[in-house]
Amino acid sequence: MYYIFYKIYSFYKRKRYLPITMSIGFLFVLEVCIFFFLTMIFNFSTNQLFSTKHLSSIGIKIICYSLYIISTMLLIYRYGFKERRERIIEKSKNGKDPFKTWQIALLPVLFIALSILVIAIGKK
Repeated sequence: MYYIFYKIYSFYKRKRYLPITMSIGFLFVLEVCIFFFLTMIFNFSTNQLFSTKHLSSIGIKIICYSLYIISTMLLIYRYGFKERRERIIEKSKNGKDPFKTWQIALLPVLFIALSILVIAIGKK
């Protein structure tokens, strides 16, 4: 995640368009997509435990909102402070550059596509 933060941060820093906010926002979207993918796999392996069949609508909303708040707080704690962010940037600058920024930007799309594939396979 540090490398992804660094790539998105450096992209938006060059554009001079809210690099910290956009990087944290992108990481949040990526975490939501990964969580959705893992939830779909878990749902179909446990006979849809996290569905409205087993949970009420309010229960699902409480779970989602609490995960949203916890995830946002952790991302802000991890990347919001200047000292910590500078250490992450320095550590990531010195490493190899295995991925382009556009490849990283496609990660949420990949996880959503995999989630749809899991749903399609699970319904058969």
